[in-house]
Amino acid sequence: MASEKLTHTTVPRSKALVLIPAIVAVSLLGACTPNGPGTPATTTTSSTSTTTTTASPLPVCEVPEAPVLTLIRSNEVLTFTIADGSPIELAVIASDADPGDALYEEASTLSLAAYEGQVVRVLARSGGDCDPEVIFDATYDVRAQMPKRPGVAGTDSVAVARSSGSVVGWATGYEDFVPGADVTSNWTNNPGAALGGAGGLLPIGNGGRITLTFGTPIANGSGYDFAVFENGFFSPGTSETMLFAELAYIEVSSNGTDFVRFDSASQQPTSVGAFASQDVRLLSGLAGREPANYGSVFDLTALANKAAVRNGTVDLDHITHVRVVDIVGARDYPNAGDTYLDSFGRDIYDAHKTTGSGGYDLAGIAVLNQAPVAAE
Repeated sequence: MASEKLTHTTVPRSKALVLIPAIVAVSLLGACTPNGPGTPATTTTSSTSTTTTTASPLPVCEVPEAPVLTLIRSNEVLTFTIADGSPIELAVIASDADPGDALYEEASTLSLAAYEGQVVRVLARSGGDCDPEVIFDATYDVRAQMPKRPGVAGTDSVAVARSSGSVVGWATGYEDFVPGADVTSNWTNNPGAALGGAGGLLPIGNGGRITLTFGTPIANGSGYDFAVFENGFFSPGTSETMLFAELAYIEVSSNGTDFVRFDSASQQPTSVGAFASQDVRLLSGLAGREPANYGSVFDLTALANKAAVRNGTVDLDHITHVRVVDIVGARDYPNAGDTYLDSFGRDIYDAHKTTGSGGYDLAGIAVLNQAPVAAE
C-alpha cells in the first residue's frame, strides 16, 4: 500500500499539560546584636518559602463522529462532526499500521475515492485545547461496488448461508413486537416463527419492529458476528445484482433497554415499485439485501465508536437483543412525517407498497460469534 496515499501533513499541536513555572520567594532576615554586658545574644535565622503552582489538567476531548460501515463504496464522502464544535483532525493509515505513527491534518470531510480497493483505518480527534484521551478509530473496506448476488460463480458476496457451518446459534426469544401497516393477523399471530433456524417467516409490517433475544449472548469476535435473514428473491430475467428487497435497520443492546443502530448506506436514486427489484450493489449496512436462505451479516466492531458503546452502556461482547426496524420505501408512510434515511441523509428506497405480508419478512437471526458460557 502506497504510504503517500495514507498520510497527511501534520498539524502541530502540543498535547502536554501546561505548567506554570514555580514562583519561588526567598526572604533572608538576619540581625546580629553585639554582645554587651548583660545583653544576651540574639540571632534571627533565615526563612525560605517555596510555592509551586500547576495548571488544572486539560479536559478530555469530545470524540468526532462519522458513519462507520464495514464495507463502503469508494464514492462516499465521510463527514465528521463533534459536539462542542472544535476543529477536527483526520488521519488515514493502513489497517495494520501503528496509530501512534499517524500524521493528522485539520479537516471535517474525507473522500474515499483515493482508497478504492484498500482496507484503511481512519482516525479522527479533536483539534481543540483538550486531552485527546479517546479518538475515533474505524476500519473501512473501500470498494467500487458492494457485493453482488451470493451463490453464483465468482461472487464477492459476504452473505452467510443458512446451512453454513459458521452458524453457532439462533435467536431463542422475542419481545417488543409492534406490527406495522399492511400485514394481516394470520402472520402477526405467530411471532415465534422467526426463532431458531428452521426458516419460518414473520412479516413485521410497513414501519413495524420486533426484538429477538439470545439465551447465549452474541460476542464481538473475529469477522462478522451475526446474520439476519429475509426472503428476498431475484426476478427471472434480471441480472445477478437485482433483488426484490424489503429492507430493515438493525440495532443491538446488551440490556434490552439501550440500543445502538448500525450505520447504513443506500445509493438507490429513485423509488422502487411494489414488486420491483433494485441493485443490491448500492446497499450497505442494511438487513434484507440478500436473497432467501442467505443472511445479511453484521460486524459489531462497526459500533465501537458509538457513544453508548464508549461509555459502557452497550457491551459489544454481551449482546442479548437484536432489534429489526422495517424501512418503508417512501416518505410519509404509514404516518405523515415518517422518513427512512441512511447515515448520509439520503432516502432509503425498497419495494413499496407491499400489502398482506407487508414490510420486512424476518426469517431468523443466526449467531456467528458467541459469548463464552460461564462455568457453573
